[in-house]
Amino acid sequence: MAGYGRQYQDTATGQKPNHEPEQQRARAAFWFLAPMLVLLVLVAAWPLARSIWFSLTDTKLDNLYGGSFVGLDNYLRWRVLESGRIRWGGTLADPAWWNAVWNTVRFALVSVTLETILGLLVALVLNAEFRGRGLGARPSSFPGPFRPSSPPKCGPGCSTTSSASSMTCCCASD
Repeated sequence: MAGYGRQYQDTATGQKPNHEPEQQRARAAFWFLAPMLVLLVLVAAWPLARSIWFSLTDTKLDNLYGGSFVGLDNYLRWRVLESGRIRWGGTLADPAWWNAVWNTVRFALVSVTLETILGLLVALVLNAEFRGRGLGARPSSFPGPFRPSSPPKCGPGCSTTSSASSMTCCCASD
């Protein structure tokens, strides 16, 4: 990449631009996000990692610290019988588990498709032009304290003042 990391100069003044405010904002953003990222790791990543670890052990629910490492045997294992046949076991060889996976995939596909279609229909109806469209959500139909208000139109030399209940114009000639 040509010019990557190059410092550009202002052609009018010949000075390099000051990137300090951008760096300060980036540092502030990091420090505002850091507690949430730590919380996310504690709430989401730790239980996920713990569940993955438990899946690789023979731990039972009545004794969480008594299990030993079994590797991928919980997922797929085989045993050679005396007849020479191989008997498969574990989660990946269980038809009930594959049935549950298939049910989950079907449910996800159907529900996401229906929700997308329904959401699109609602958006199209709300965006369509028809008589009486704004009656349900017109701002003037909101009750008193929830009604959004715009400031009054004041003439030149006037300012707007507001209180908890109203907004008025204050002009120098008043």
